[in-house]
Amino acid sequence: AAGDALIVRTERGLEYGVADEGPKDVDQKAVKALKCPLKPVVRKATAEDALTWKSMQAKAEEALPVFKRMVAERGLDMHPVTVEFLFDGDKAIFYFEAEERVDFREL
Repeated sequence: AAGDALIVRTERGLEYGVADEGPKDVDQKAVKALKCPLKPVVRKATAEDALTWKSMQAKAEEALPVFKRMVAERGLDMHPVTVEFLFDGDKAIFYFEAEERVDFREL
């Protein structure tokens, strides 16, 4: 139902999300017109999942200052914006802005 917390599988891995709408019928033409395929809902999130998600958010908040420090120490011409940990904690995504292409492999 709308507002339910869910665990979904995406190209990036397992993610925590909240349903915008409840289930509804959609014709195949509309499904085929989507820019990317629909992703499966693995299950409805539990209270433990909500705690895990909050923990991943806290971990991301802790990682941002470290990311900023590492960028500054290396004198990279980029501006760190945010860090996101996926639900299972196996992957972190570091978002940044830069006017030009930046070689950040040493990070």
